[in-house]
Amino acid sequence: MAGESTTIVIFGGTGDLAQRKLLPALFQLACKGRLPEGLRILGFARGDYSDDGYRELMGKSVREFGELAARTEEWSTFARNLFYVRGDMDVPQDYVRLRRRLEELETPGATGNRLFYLSVAPRFFGTAVNNLGVSGLTGPEGG
Repeated sequence: MAGESTTIVIFGGTGDLAQRKLLPALFQLACKGRLPEGLRILGFARGDYSDDGYRELMGKSVREFGELAARTEEWSTFARNLFYVRGDMDVPQDYVRLRRRLEELETPGATGNRLFYLSVAPRFFGTAVNNLGVSGLTGPEGG
């Protein structure tokens, strides 16, 4: 739909699952034209990365675990939509930082879809879901 955007937030965005499986798979889907145009991917983790640092980390992972070597031009296009926000899943204030970052990235007034992917141990699921709700990132409407 026109004016609609999609953002995937990956909790544990620098972890093993994200590096070995998620980002290489999302990159392959992008190369095949199977992702929405302008899809944003936002990593959320405790590491201290800038957007460019996160792109570099994920580029190394896709090179190692995916098929980046033959697709450097496609990676450049894909990587422009990779972003990062530092945060600890146990700290409610970090979800406020996440919300602000999403608001910066998404077009004001546009309808948006958000997918929160919990690439973390199951013991963190309850904390993450609770803090998403408390921070106003989830709600019953439009989900």
